[in-house]
Amino acid sequence: MKPLVLIVEDEAPLVALLRYNLEKEGFAVAEAADGEEALLQIAERRPDAVLLDWMLPLVSGIEVCRQIRRAPATRSTRSASAN
Repeated sequence: MKPLVLIVEDEAPLVALLRYNLEKEGFAVAEAADGEEALLQIAERRPDAVLLDWMLPLVSGIEVCRQIRRAPATRSTRSASAN
């Protein structure tokens, strides 16, 4: 099974670029357009890594990262943030 990367980004052109490059390198990709959607997706299917924008609608990327780090089930999930 391919490693799953969750892209959390509200700018569609950037999501498309990241998705293209990640899939080209053999990753499965999921996407969320805001922090609330990201947290729901993480709860449903834990990704291997999260690419996370800091400036998101509804729940900020910083808060998403805090919640990922606090939860025992997701504490070891790799995350990368960009502003």
